[in-house]
Amino acid sequence: GLSSRTYNAFYNDTGWYTKSAPRETIDKIESVKDVLKDYFNEITQLAPEYLTYTLIFNNIYQVALTHEIRELIRVFIERTQKVHISEFNKHIARKIAGEPVPYIYERLGVRYSHFMIDEFQDTSVLQWNNLLPLVHESLSGNNFNMVVGDAKQAIYRFRGGEVELFTHLPQLYGIEKTTDHLIAEKILKENYREEPLDWNFRSRKEIIDFNNDFFEQVKSGLGDDLRKIYEGHQQKAPANAGDAGFISLRLLTAESARDYRQKTEQEILEIIADLNSKGYPYGDIAVLSRKNDASSSIATCLLQNGIPVVSRESVTLTASLRVRFLVALLRYLIRPRDAVNNAELIHLFLKIKNNGAGFNQFLLQKKSPADVMEQFGYRLPDMRKPVLGQVYEMTGELVRRFFKQEPNDLFVRFFLDFIYDSRMVHMGDIGLLLELWDEKRDKLSISLPEGTDAVQLMTAHKAKGLKFGTVIVDLEYFDSNQNKQKIWLPVENSFLKPLKETLYDINKNLTLIGKADVYDKEEQKKKLDFLNLIYVAFTRPVDALYAIGRQKGNFGSYIEHYLQSKGLLNEQ
Repeated sequence: GLSSRTYNAFYNDTGWYTKSAPRETIDKIESVKDVLKDYFNEITQLAPEYLTYTLIFNNIYQVALTHEIRELIRVFIERTQKVHISEFNKHIARKIAGEPVPYIYERLGVRYSHFMIDEFQDTSVLQWNNLLPLVHESLSGNNFNMVVGDAKQAIYRFRGGEVELFTHLPQLYGIEKTTDHLIAEKILKENYREEPLDWNFRSRKEIIDFNNDFFEQVKSGLGDDLRKIYEGHQQKAPANAGDAGFISLRLLTAESARDYRQKTEQEILEIIADLNSKGYPYGDIAVLSRKNDASSSIATCLLQNGIPVVSRESVTLTASLRVRFLVALLRYLIRPRDAVNNAELIHLFLKIKNNGAGFNQFLLQKKSPADVMEQFGYRLPDMRKPVLGQVYEMTGELVRRFFKQEPNDLFVRFFLDFIYDSRMVHMGDIGLLLELWDEKRDKLSISLPEGTDAVQLMTAHKAKGLKFGTVIVDLEYFDSNQNKQKIWLPVENSFLKPLKETLYDINKNLTLIGKADVYDKEEQKKKLDFLNLIYVAFTRPVDALYAIGRQKGNFGSYIEHYLQSKGLLNEQ
């Protein structure tokens, strides 16, 4: 931005020179002042357009890549006559647009009188638009229809879910108000009756009361429109809910992602050991994380400490960043010119060693994986022409070079076991090993005996709709790309006419090019997404809830805000 002196000079015509300035200096400044002001005004007028071009250029490679992928998909569809499931709703919309309901039923081959739409808060505008004619026709025949949902559990916006469809009922949101839609909206209003389900039959009374209080306090961070979602969020506890519930909120100090992960896993270990020592079975405990990577790390920690775990996502070998890195590194050794694998290798390396930062910069610089690793002090062994039959030893050497500080990673050990156990199949050849890996990778996991009493690990998204005796919530995240969300917007500049829409980073720069409303709306929705994820996680337990966050962290700040509001910040 402009300094206060520059601002005053150009906008208030003051501060061009000091009072003690020599007359000669003053005269020189006065002689060019008007010209400088003209240049400044001209630059100011061009600045938004220049910034627009800059913001578009920042993502031009991604836009070009998306275009190429779309073209490849189009060719694939034409050749195979297959359509991706994500395209179905678009195809349906095109087929039924403007068609009468009898035509739709004729194509379906069956007729329905009643509709019940579950999880309506995660419905997309396109899905609702496709269903609306059928619901309209059903209501016109005085038939009963029902939508069920909870706006506080809308956590699938990244899949197109639009919570406002639910919160604006019976009005139609996000749909063009054609004559047919206005008639449908009138029918919806005439038949609309809202029935809140405010009894909680899952959790004990203390947990219900805590959640009522917690979300009453933290919802203040939302804007007026979205805050309405949490109006009337309080739930009632039935008489048999019991009074033995337990809540623990913990804030940790950490200097880095690794430091936080280690401290969090130690906390989780202590919590589970304490519960188990009191007779609480492992199978009644769930640990909910934000990402599969965190679940995978927690799984490794628990298994190494003799605590059994179960999770479809978290105990597969592909869930481990280190295993995927080793696979990409082996591919690099035999195919150093494979651009896609090289990008994957650099991405995984930076995720493990640099918290994901710097990926785009290294790609633009066209750095090789070896150059990137060397920049961080890691040198590849001389293995470009590996000796046949030594792939197991070679992989062990790579593990020692890159993960000597984490020598007991269980996922890496299982991967090494896979290489050793399958040695008679791949015969020590990297190419054959990688073919075998590609064939079996989705089935390879850290195995536990069937029926084992084990702690359940999953993401908060996967926990939706489930219940557990005790829930440990760890939703902190450090991914440097987490806040670099993007949005497709129309291109309004006539100079870029061939480009109908493009990608923009969602940040404050949008406010400088006349898109402040887009930025503000997306920021509010991002807050709502995360708060809703916390709500889903906090409402899963029956008996006890443990929440772990980092001081000043994205999740920890919610815990901190609540503790401050209760005067408990120093009594954790």
